[in-house]
This record gives sequence, structure tokens and C-alpha cells, in this order.
Amino acid sequence: MRFQAPGEIPGLEKEADRALGKLFNDLEIDLQEMGAGQSVTPRQFGNYLAKLGEFVRVVPPAAGSRVLLPAATVTNQGRRVLIGIESVASGGTVTLAVAGVSQLVNNAATVVVSVAGLVLAYSTGIGWVCTLLSSGGGGGNWASVLAAGPNSGANTPIIDAGQALNLAAGATGITADANLTASAVGTLELDAGGDMHLHPQGALHLGHTAFTDSIQAGATGNITLVGNDLDLIAATTVHADAGTDFVVSAGAAERLRIEGADGSWNLAGDPGTAGEVLTSQGAAAPPLWVAPAAGAVAMTDATVTLAFAGKQSDTVVVVDAAIGAGSKLLIGWGTVLDTDANSPELDDVTFSATPAAGSMTVRVSAADQLDRVGGAYKIRYLIG
Repeated sequence: MRFQAPGEIPGLEKEADRALGKLFNDLEIDLQEMGAGQSVTPRQFGNYLAKLGEFVRVVPPAAGSRVLLPAATVTNQGRRVLIGIESVASGGTVTLAVAGVSQLVNNAATVVVSVAGLVLAYSTGIGWVCTLLSSGGGGGNWASVLAAGPNSGANTPIIDAGQALNLAAGATGITADANLTASAVGTLELDAGGDMHLHPQGALHLGHTAFTDSIQAGATGNITLVGNDLDLIAATTVHADAGTDFVVSAGAAERLRIEGADGSWNLAGDPGTAGEVLTSQGAAAPPLWVAPAAGAVAMTDATVTLAFAGKQSDTVVVVDAAIGAGSKLLIGWGTVLDTDANSPELDDVTFSATPAAGSMTVRVSAADQLDRVGGAYKIRYLIG
């Protein structure tokens, strides 16, 4: 299609006629450039002299770069240059200026662009006018930066507010050749109409930068493992905290419940009664709350030896770690026979004990004031 600009339109003033003719000519030039295909440059990492009709891809270094526009003339009036600034990493900027002549860009000697985006520059015949079509952290909106295909070189394309990246049914998803990072200034939400699957070949790391709460579930949230065991391993302490009760179940059977309100233990629903003890039922049955069985009293045997010092009463210390300072002690003769062969005689002495931490002081006293103590005595005592 080709527009033929009329030399004169009856009924219009000359100025309006010229303006309309210029519009037709500009439209004709645009159609010609579209038909020929816009020239896209490789990435430019330094200064570049642009050509009319080019799409210039720029990645400025930290020191910045310059894009020099061709001199504006009457013959190129209305012609355009599209500049795609794909990154402004490390604070780099792009300076737009006119090459070789003293012409202005946006009524200034230079225009400095410090954001990534698309800049449209068009000739006025005596200078250049530049317009920032889109800006952001990357190379503009999706339609512009991905126009040349998925490898267009845009570092961080921007999705405008209210829009979304929609993958059609059957799409293979979002893939990365190296690391893939999803970050957000505020909350990062992942929503799925069905299940959500995470399948790392290595470990799955869930954590918080402040090392406080790591995983939170909703009011009906569950963490379920299917097919394998769950191992909880910590360098120091494994802390399990429940707002109410802590429950351990096997399948549908509840095995243990620790009440959050009072700390009582329920074994398979049985809290037991006061005074009962937890008793093992062996390898094939769960433990039960049962009353403690009455058993034999455990006595301790010992032998104490006193020197023959001519005393009616004397003491000796017996060491026993089971004795406390407040222990109650019952002490008497040990396993000996009351015969005339015993020395000393069983009837001649009595025993008493005073407890201390880890020991007791045993006093051996002769019953008759004329008798004296000395020798080895077998004793038996009970700690209460």
C-alpha cells in the first residue's frame, strides 16, 4: 500500500494543506520501514552511532555509554530510532546526543537516561525528540522486550500492574539453565488450584533470614509424608511446641496425648489415676498405667570395725551415696548367730545412726556400763 500525498486539497488553507501532506509522507515512510523490517543491532556495551530506522540494544557499563543520533535534516524529518536499554547495572547510564553538529535533543545538548526501558527518538528536521515508552528494572513490558523471541536479551522484564504471566494448558513451565531465584519486596505467594509439588533432587531448604518461624500452616494445614520415614535431626535441641495438646498417633490409633492445659499423659486415651506408674508390657504391647506392686524391702548389709579403746560407746562412719542428709535410717544387727562363740556378744550392744550427704555416722553402745566396745560388727540398715 502506498499513499499519494495530494499537491493541494481544495477548501483548505495552505498551512493545513502542508501539515496534512507531511502527515501522509511520514506515514508512507513508516510503512516502508515496517515492510523492510526494522534492523536490530547486537548488544552495545559502549558508545554507538545509531542509524535511521534501527532498533539499538544497549547495555551500559558502570562508566556509562553514549548513543549518538544522526544529524537531523529536512529529508529525515519524522524518521525514528528505537533504543532498548536492557540493563542499568552498577549505576550505568545512557547519554543521547547528536553526532557531529550542534543540535539539541529535547531542547538540551544531551539527554541522560538512568533507567532501563524503551526510548523512541524521532527527527524534527532541526533536532531530536526522545520519549521513554516504558521503564522499570528491565527492558520494558513483555510485549516489547520479548518481541524478538525468548532470547531477546532482556535481563528483568516487567509485568505491569494488573497483568500476569499466563502459561497456557500443556506448557512445560518455567525453566532455568542455572539457579532460579524468586524474590519479593513484600509477600511472595504461590497459589495452586490443585496440589503444589516441589521435587528437588537434593535437599529442600526452608528457612527465615531471622531464624525464627520457618514453616507456617493454615487452620487446617497438614504436613504429610507418603511412603517413607520422617527423621527430625537437630544440631542441639528438637523443640516441639503445641498450642493445646501434643498427640502421637499410628495410623488412626492415638498412642500418646500430652494435655497442654495440665501436662497430664494419656496412653491410648487413658490418663491413669493418682499414684499409678508407667509399666512396660513387653515388646508386643503398649505400656499401661498400673498400681505399683508391693515388693520386699531392700536392706543393706555392712561390717563396721571399732578399735579396742576401752570405751562403752564409740562411732564409725559408713559411706553410702544413697544416703541423704534428710534420710530416715533403720539400723540393727546383721546376719549373725547369737552364740557364745560370737565376739562381741549380740546382747551386749545397740546401734544408732545419724545421716549425712553420702554417709552416716554409726554409734555402737554397750548395754552394760561395765562393758566396752571394740572389734568387727555386722550391721543391716534401711534407708527411708
